[in-house]
Amino acid sequence: IELLLIPEDGEAILGFDWKQQEPTILAYKSNDVPTIEAIRRGEDIHTKNCLEAFGRTDKQLRKFTKSVIVLRSNYGGNPTESARHPSVRALGLSGSQVVTAAQWYNAAHPAKTVYWNKVCAEIKASKMTRTEHGRRRLAFQLGPETYRELFNHLCKGEGADIFNLTAIEIKRRLPHMRFLYGKHDAQKWACPVGRVDESFPVMREIVEQPRRIGQYTVSFSAEFTVLTNKE
Repeated sequence: IELLLIPEDGEAILGFDWKQQEPTILAYKSNDVPTIEAIRRGEDIHTKNCLEAFGRTDKQLRKFTKSVIVLRSNYGGNPTESARHPSVRALGLSGSQVVTAAQWYNAAHPAKTVYWNKVCAEIKASKMTRTEHGRRRLAFQLGPETYRELFNHLCKGEGADIFNLTAIEIKRRLPHMRFLYGKHDAQKWACPVGRVDESFPVMREIVEQPRRIGQYTVSFSAEFTVLTNKE
């Protein structure tokens, strides 16, 4: 849908996309030092994880590591879960190779396992999780999937809170701008062409402002775009 957005006459579209927001939230919440250090160095987290797991990387393997090994490992999954994924054979991997890769990833990020166990204990006791901004997710019964859903809420719910607070502040400080489209960690706004130069720095300041995540104060870097009718 966002590719169909075209500026109206006299307007430009200002957009931003937070980079690696969800894994960044999890890294800081869990105090996962290797990932935090990689983020501060400006490294691509998913490429780093692929190298940790397999000792090599390419486009397909990076995607598999990101969407299968890391996702299952971060959410309390046994390494054999990743080995049973249907894409394993298509990538020319064996089940034992994938199990070993998942074990290497877990060994590189012990803090995430500690955090998973801590959150699960809290869920068992309170039957809920709460984001940094107070959004709650309740569980009426507990099971393996419930623990994953509530754990996921701490990252995705936090991302949604930041998304909503950012949109509210942009509209409050830049009332001449109009919200057009948003998804996950990206937004697009319409802005009068004559006010782009004054609006863009304010938008950047709002989007990349420091926020409290766990014991850290974090600024989420973003990629920005400006689209006009001339482009």
